Amino acid sequence: QAMAVAGGFSDIRDADEEVKLQFETAAIRELLAEKLGGSCRELVVKRYRTQVVAGTNFKVHAEADGKDVVFKAHRPLPHTGEPISISEAAYSAEL
Repeated sequence: QAMAVAGGFSDIRDADEEVKLQFETAAIRELLAEKLGGSCRELVVKRYRTQVVAGTNFKVHAEADGKDVVFKAHRPLPHTGEPISISEAAYSAEL
């Protein structure tokens, strides 16, 4: 497995069960709908990249209501008790 460049995002990986459980949720669909200015009834995560910071940044490629979407999310360190947040989202397949 290729190592990530220090401070950079990892190589693209296929979505595994752990990532799907974190992002295929009602709360994430709601956040995505807000960022995309529409609705998001169904979300299927396909691929992702990570960047370790104070927590973990994710770039996620998913299908929202059948359309390709890419979003950037942040998962804070567990001790903070903070939820995952989404800072960017766009209809795209480009990670």
